[in-house]
This record gives sequence, C-alpha cells and structure tokens, in this order.
Amino acid sequence: MSKAKAFVVRGLLTFFILVFGAFGLWGAFGVLTGINGISGTWVPPTALPTIRQFEVAEMPQLAVTDLDLGARVLGAISILLTAVMAILLLWAAREVAVSVAGYKRGGEAGEAAVFTPRLSRMLTRIAVIVLVADVARLVVDAVSWPLISRSFERLFQVAIQQQTQAASGVSVDFSPYSIVFALGAVVCFVLGVAFARAHELEEDVNGLV
Repeated sequence: MSKAKAFVVRGLLTFFILVFGAFGLWGAFGVLTGINGISGTWVPPTALPTIRQFEVAEMPQLAVTDLDLGARVLGAISILLTAVMAILLLWAAREVAVSVAGYKRGGEAGEAAVFTPRLSRMLTRIAVIVLVADVARLVVDAVSWPLISRSFERLFQVAIQQQTQAASGVSVDFSPYSIVFALGAVVCFVLGVAFARAHELEEDVNGLV
C-alpha cells in the first residue's frame, strides 16, 4: 500500500470514527431528552434500540419521554455502548491499515514494522473490551424490558379509561448487531495473537541472521 493510499484509508476510518461518536452522543441525548434537531422535536419510543413496536390506542404521537426515565437511561447506555464498540473496531482497523502500510505514526515514511508488540497488545485489548461491552449491552437491554413494559401498562391503562377499542401493542428485543460486534472482537483477538506470534518469528529470524 502506497503512502497516498494509506493516508486516504486512515482519513476515511478516522472520519467514520468521528461519525459514530457523534451519532452515539446524539442518539443518547435524544432518548434522554426527547429532542431531535434533525427531524424535529418529536422522538418516538422506538428510538430506544430494544423497542421494535410501541403503540397505544388513541395515542398516535407517543414520544420517548412518555417512557419511564429508567428505561430511557438504559436505552442511552445501550446506544453509547454500541457507539464505543464501533469506534474501537474502527480504530483497530485504522491502526492495522497504518501498520501494514509500513509508515510510522504521524505519516512519516519509515521501516516497515507490521508485527509490532504494541499493535498486537492493542488488538487483544480491544477484542476483550468489545466482548465485555457487548455482553454488558445485552444485560442492559434485558434489564430495560420490565421498565418498558411498565411504561406500556401505565399508558395502556389511560387508553382503557378512555374506553377505546383500538389495537395496542409493545414488542421488545435485544439491540441489533451483537453478533457483528462479537465477530469483530474475535477477528481482533485472532489478529492480535497472530501478530504477536509473527513478531516472535521475526525476532528469531533476525537473531539467526
């Protein structure tokens, strides 16, 4: 990979890191406050990553702020964990791309050193952090389900008092992409172990020479 290509790849990955960070913060802010400056001030309950359906009869304009605060806080945590995992995996890809390009940090040309101990340690640490964050997000999602159901029951009781016959329903599930993040963590761990082993082989060869 040439220096120009390495610069482009690093720039693109850095851009995506910033985008995921911004969307994570904005999404968490939206579910906590109900404010969305992009599409107006109304944020629906389905903005929570665990909610697939949330409909209460005669209440077509339900907002995320109609949910209990605890459910919204857990939803914000789930969104932030998702953003952190995406950022870490993109950061790992960025570092691998820069290392494979054979350039030192900062863009200066240098001796190719792909299999560095620093990179292998970073990859294995990112893998562990992403796996822990993925499990933590699943736990957060599961804990949020009773709070979401309680919010639905509270709103549904209001609909019953209005003697409405329209349909109502709530559907929750785990946040998407858990498998993708788990696979990304496994790939990072495998690369970290492989890079560490390759570094040992390089040192052995250099010692023989």
